[in-house]
Amino acid sequence: MVHARQLALAYVSCLVGVCGAAGVYEGLGGVSVAVDSLGGYTVSLDGQTWLLSPREGGEIEAWGSALTRGLWADKAGADPVWGKYTGCECTWTGAGNASVKTSILVLAERSGVVFRHEYPVSMKRPPSVPGDRNAVLAGFPQFVIGAASAESGFKNMLMWGDNLLTGSNVSFWYPPYYGGVDGGPVLLFNQGLRALMLGPTRNFVTSIHSSLNSRSVFTAGVMSSVGEVPAGHVHETLLQAGLGINSTASAWGAALLAKNDRSRVDASKDFVLSRLGYWTDNGAYYYRNSNGFNNSEEALRAVKRTAEARGIPLQYFQWDDWWYYQASDWSGMQIWQPRPEVFPSGMTNWLEEPLSLYMDAYNSDNIYINNSRYKWAKDGTNHSVPITRVFYDDLFRNGTQIGMKMFEQDWLSWHSEVSGLMTSDVSTGDAWLNAMGQAALAANVSLQWCMMIPSNVLKTTEVPAVTNGRASNDAIGYPPFHLVLGYSCMLLHIVGLYCSADNAWSNTTLAPQRTPDPTSDILIATLAAGPFGVSDEVNSFNKSLIMQTVRADGILLKPDRSAYAVDRGFAIGFSASIQKLPTPVYLWSTHSDVAAGARFSYFLALNTAGDIAISAVDVDERDVFGIGRYVAFNYFDPVASAARFGGFPAGPASYTIPKAPAPANQTAPQLGYGYHVVAPVLSGDWVFLGEKDKFITASRSRIVGLEATAAALTVTVELARGEPYNYMFVLPSSLSSPVLEVLSTSCPASICVMDQVCTVAITVSPTGSSTCALPPGRT
Repeated sequence: MVHARQLALAYVSCLVGVCGAAGVYEGLGGVSVAVDSLGGYTVSLDGQTWLLSPREGGEIEAWGSALTRGLWADKAGADPVWGKYTGCECTWTGAGNASVKTSILVLAERSGVVFRHEYPVSMKRPPSVPGDRNAVLAGFPQFVIGAASAESGFKNMLMWGDNLLTGSNVSFWYPPYYGGVDGGPVLLFNQGLRALMLGPTRNFVTSIHSSLNSRSVFTAGVMSSVGEVPAGHVHETLLQAGLGINSTASAWGAALLAKNDRSRVDASKDFVLSRLGYWTDNGAYYYRNSNGFNNSEEALRAVKRTAEARGIPLQYFQWDDWWYYQASDWSGMQIWQPRPEVFPSGMTNWLEEPLSLYMDAYNSDNIYINNSRYKWAKDGTNHSVPITRVFYDDLFRNGTQIGMKMFEQDWLSWHSEVSGLMTSDVSTGDAWLNAMGQAALAANVSLQWCMMIPSNVLKTTEVPAVTNGRASNDAIGYPPFHLVLGYSCMLLHIVGLYCSADNAWSNTTLAPQRTPDPTSDILIATLAAGPFGVSDEVNSFNKSLIMQTVRADGILLKPDRSAYAVDRGFAIGFSASIQKLPTPVYLWSTHSDVAAGARFSYFLALNTAGDIAISAVDVDERDVFGIGRYVAFNYFDPVASAARFGGFPAGPASYTIPKAPAPANQTAPQLGYGYHVVAPVLSGDWVFLGEKDKFITASRSRIVGLEATAAALTVTVELARGEPYNYMFVLPSSLSSPVLEVLSTSCPASICVMDQVCTVAITVSPTGSSTCALPPGRT
């Protein structure tokens, strides 16, 4: 259906004699763009206007000088990245040889529109014009914020921004809008969760969203702080339409991954992502001090001994910023070698464990700066970055010789927000980050990027060595900072990454101000699914809590992806007018697909103000008809809470997640939370609820086979040597009962004694009897 206004605009175009240069361009999935005779354009979904440009398409300026628009001309073809399209293009010209070509490509093979700037000739910022990293050069597209048709409804907006993505939030599509260097993609949605997402597709480091006309017009482009835009430079904004917040965001992210031939990270193949570690970063007990030991080397040796003695399977250690020579965090590294008063054994593998090693900023007086083999960019103060790969080749060679598996680069945002290193030209930031990524791939080292702003997150689609990123503030005692993870983890996930919630304490008796309830700390870090490491004092480990996250051999029991906000929460919190901001509803979910048709889902409710009913569609977005059958339960009380829901002939269609319980300590910075697991009903009406004493009750790191027939339930699991397996299930005969009977039993620790890891087949009969068996030939 084409909206009446679009037809009117096209008709007016014909009357003024430029019909061939304006009209309506129809795309896939109800997306269309109308261009009028004056140069303005309108984006519609399902025939309803969503976005309107200013009159005549707005004014485009280059460092204060206005450019004049030529006529729009029809354009159609097949783009090597975006496929077939129809649309139009025009050229804007200005003083001297200033020229910008803009194009609107309405895509035929995805529900989207590409808005493209091309710079045919080089354009330089006049020396008299100051650069502004929060303003856009030659902004295109331009949309009046808040303007739309009544049919499409009032729009709320999910936006990502700020250092560590901590400014990510839900607001409404209404002035003022800021954006700027630390802003990011935006996702607009109406009350029916019809949605569109806008964000750049290339040259991420210097691409921003900003606003014009007293912050009432949204626009996009190259930040105007750059000194020059070289000939041939291209900026693109992808508008992706969809139904549902998560599906729309995922489709937008998938487009970036496909464009850069980047695969999603497989956590099982990444050493740090798949194993339990010990972390010493900000907020850890041994961060920047040895606390009772002569030095940090003694402290970490003691941690290793104690963990081994207690059966806590630490697999690697993280060393933060305190072990090498630095001027300060932001002033940066001077020598990436241990200080002898910290590590008397020096740059050796004295701990005899794999490592994750850290880097802050790079001081311009570091000892490597004058090495003729390396090339550096400097900002005129005391900051610099290496822009050729050879520096990182050497650095990573030194690191891997002592066991480095992951390299953490911190302070990324400040290189854009504070220093001009990444914002004064279009090449330095890319050169730095690409050099790091290329060297990491060659050294088989994964990267964690920390203190990211959204442009850094998007850049990872071009740097496949990055496997994860920090997505909240340092874990230094403020649990409310965890609340942003529901939004920030979504952005990391859609570009293929895992989300880090920082270190976690299992016992906070020595630092109760951090959180009075370490269970929430550990649970949130587990669901975030990024690197997970404890950071307790040597004698304070809570082993039983730690072991809820991990196998006995140190392999983490993870979900398939990071948890993030669910569509149901956006629908509940929606605001239909500017009189009231949208209400944040902190309901997150993630899942484990352990077998075909067997998705186990995990829901975390944080500080929720009321009960929330979830349906089969919330459990699995692929179940568009809501016919899936499930059993859900409160993780902390499965026997009393287990309830069926979904596509049963008779019975509830939904499961109620109760209002999050109030924190036990009302005066402490603590979260109220509820944690609920949803298990699928399998063939023959079997329900396997999973592992009784693990947060992720059915992880692919544990379950390697799941089969149900009328005769038996068979679960095949991997167990470490000497590890028991406690599991829960519901018999077919109980599924139709008013009250479900949850049964539990176990495979004994003695089942696996010959091998480091055993494959064990569990068989449960319809009467509830069960067996645990090793493969033939193993005893």
